[in-house]
Amino acid sequence: MRRSIVLVVFLLAFQSGIAQIQVNVLKIYEDIARKGYTLEETLERLGDAYYFQKDYKQAYSWYDKLMSNRTYKPKAAYYYRYSEVLQALGRKAEADKALKTFASMVSAQDKASEGKSATKVSGTVKDLQTGEPLSGVALTLLDRRMNVIGTTTTDAKGAYSFDKPVENSAYVYIRGVKKGYEGQEPQVFFTKGDALQYELLLPPNTYKVEEYDDLARLFAIDNIHFNYGSINIRYDASVQLAKVVALMEAHPSVRIDVKVHTDSRADESYAMEQTESQAGAIYKWLLSKGVPSSRLTAKGYGGTQLVNGCEKGVPCSEEEHQANKRVEFIVTSL
Repeated sequence: MRRSIVLVVFLLAFQSGIAQIQVNVLKIYEDIARKGYTLEETLERLGDAYYFQKDYKQAYSWYDKLMSNRTYKPKAAYYYRYSEVLQALGRKAEADKALKTFASMVSAQDKASEGKSATKVSGTVKDLQTGEPLSGVALTLLDRRMNVIGTTTTDAKGAYSFDKPVENSAYVYIRGVKKGYEGQEPQVFFTKGDALQYELLLPPNTYKVEEYDDLARLFAIDNIHFNYGSINIRYDASVQLAKVVALMEAHPSVRIDVKVHTDSRADESYAMEQTESQAGAIYKWLLSKGVPSSRLTAKGYGGTQLVNGCEKGVPCSEEEHQANKRVEFIVTSL
């Protein structure tokens, strides 16, 4: 009997090991960017990943594209990081120019920061995918001018605390760096003048993807946007879909089911027809990029699978309705 139980456990573990792939999201982003699929967030993520690794040459290659595109509007922190990268590469004049822009952007917020303070900053650091607390994360607390307020390391429970008060600053930056994870440096605003609690989430370099996982969550795809009443794939949507293609190219055994949903406000038959058309458009786009039809299915569900209680006639906020407008990329086979 005991031998049978051990065998069953072994088989389950073995099967679990098979039904899983390791995905390096950063490499997916690099792959699509080199093919010309970029958005502001793509370049930010790639630049940041190398910046926090102190690989300034690689960071420059992505930050420079971010800064040179006139349609993008980088936040102040990116001018500071860009200046540091340029300085490290010996391009002092360009670094000074970027730093001057950063200082100008921060100075414009001086009035809003007057009198703002926090007695301490504390919280936890967790793995973005698993939610598990992370120990040994190197943390740096910076004020709005990127001056270092303090440094610390998370304990065994992923907890951290900066006890030095923050004064005359409406926000701080909390930098978290750990081997095996993408570094993060979010801008955190104060809501009160007392202690600030913040949970920092670090994306792992490698994600575990299993059957029935939604790739939209892996790639932070909140939706595939279409112009109203249209089924044409917009450029911003093509960048999101390119991530799915890159993953499927890297893992030829993966099959996915595309599910398109909307909210409950439209006429039911129209909503079903529209999501079916959009699912078909996504299906055709993926096929056009070389994904075999044998690895794809796609279907529209109208407003029949809501993620909240916002059914027809129920008062809901616009944000709640928008949560129901989504596209899922469900892994059906590995």
